[in-house]
Formats: sequence, structure tokens, C-alpha cells
Amino acid sequence: MSRILAQRPKPESGSVRDDGAAAELSQTAKEGHRLYHDYCNQSVIYVIRPHGDPAQKMVTANDLIATMAAGKNGWHEVSMQEASRLADQGKVVVGGLAEPGHGHVVIVIPGPVKPAGDFEAPGGNRSPYGS
Repeated sequence: MSRILAQRPKPESGSVRDDGAAAELSQTAKEGHRLYHDYCNQSVIYVIRPHGDPAQKMVTANDLIATMAAGKNGWHEVSMQEASRLADQGKVVVGGLAEPGHGHVVIVIPGPVKPAGDFEAPGGNRSPYGS
């Protein structure tokens, strides 16, 4: 089952874009992808540490999803619309799919919602994350 998770505290309702925080999150996500393009868990944890939980241990994608889904370290499930809004505010949002053997995790980045495929980050940079 795929999940989208964000860290508590739940932000107040409304949609306030924070371009500075969103750009920093996007830049860190691009760096994580460049450094760890073969290991989604390492790429995602690279983003979580400076933007959400500095003490996040290096774990598998399945373990990361299980920890977040259990509400540990303040994580909670959010809708796709909430994920987009939070990412636009520069908040860390993780999408994940637990599967036998190896799961998959991604960072939700700022920008328009795309239901599948790759994304285009601010500045026109593209990445194959998604679907």
C-alpha cells in the first residue's frame, strides 16, 4: 500500500507558499538524488536529516515507511493535496510503497501536482522520481 507521510505538528490550514524554504528543500532533494540515485532510502534520509529529523538513522525503505506509518518521530499520513501544500511550504513529505524485499520512498517536492511520472523542479531541472 502506498502512503504519503509528513511530520507533525500539523500545520495550520491555509496555503502559504514559502519560496525560500521550498527552494532549499528542492535543492537538498536534487543533491540527495545526485549522491544516492541508486538508493532511494539514502536519498530520502539525506533530505530528512537537515529538514525534519537530524537523528534519522539509515534504514531500508520498508523500515522507514513502517516507522513513519507508526507515527514515530511525529510522522502522520496526509493526502496528496496536503502533501503538495506542505512541500510548497518547504516541509518534508515522503511518499512510500512497502513491498516484499525492497520498498520505495520519494520526497514530495514543491510544484504542481502530477499524478505519475517524473517531476520538474523549480529552475527546469528534471528527475525520474514519481509514479
